[in-house]
Formats: sequence, structure tokens, C-alpha cells
Amino acid sequence: ISKYGNVPPSTFKVALEKAHGSTIQMHGADALRRFGLSTQHPVQAIYYTTGATRRFMVSGEQVVMKHISPRKIICPGTNVGLAVLALWYLGKKKTTKKALSQIKKNLSESEYQVLLANTDKMPGWMSDALYHFEGQGSKHA
Repeated sequence: ISKYGNVPPSTFKVALEKAHGSTIQMHGADALRRFGLSTQHPVQAIYYTTGATRRFMVSGEQVVMKHISPRKIICPGTNVGLAVLALWYLGKKKTTKKALSQIKKNLSESEYQVLLANTDKMPGWMSDALYHFEGQGSKHA
């Protein structure tokens, strides 16, 4: 209880409890917002999970845990993981130099190096975009 009365649990904490060992990560739209690439806010809380898709209520708010391929969750629970989800959500055509610059600006240098070190786990278009951004050509040329 806070000075404002009963404080409902965070939807993320409840989602973690309901994950039952599955990995969960915030939704790509939320990742975009964290990096300043969008101002849109989802109407309901949506999280990605490597487990089954499910819906539940938390203090009157619907929460969705949406199944996602484990290969799309790289470095879960980190800013690097959020950067990868933001790029997945943007997709190949919208992953521009401007978007990559904004993501880089919001990562520490060590986080950015971890992002680059994990390009082997990313689809070709994503790792190529990072290599082009860094002026290194294409990893898959």
C-alpha cells in the first residue's frame, strides 16, 4: 500500500510469474518507444514469450503474452535484447540509418558492442543493416 492507496502489481511482474520458465520480453512497439522511435502506446499490455500465447487480467487490464520464436529473443532482459526486438518490429524496409543511429545513441558503448557481437544470431537483413551502418559492407555478401 502506498500513500495513494492500493497499488496494483505491474503487468510485467505478473507476466513473469505466469511465464512458468518461459522467456518473456516486452513487445516490439514498446521497444521502439524506449528508443525514441515511436510515441504510440499500445492499448493493452503485450509481452512476447517463448511459451504459449495466453491472455489474463491484472487489476482490470487485459495482458497478452504472445508466442514468439526463441530465435527472435536475443539477450533477453537487456537493452541489447530490446534493440533487437525494435529492429524485428521495424522490419527490413523500415530499418534505416536514422533508426539505427537512434538505437546506437540509446545504448552504452559496451551494449552496442554486445549488439554487434550477436549479429550471427540475427537474420541476414538485420546483421547486414548493422554492418552497412558501421561502414563494413555486408556480412553476407
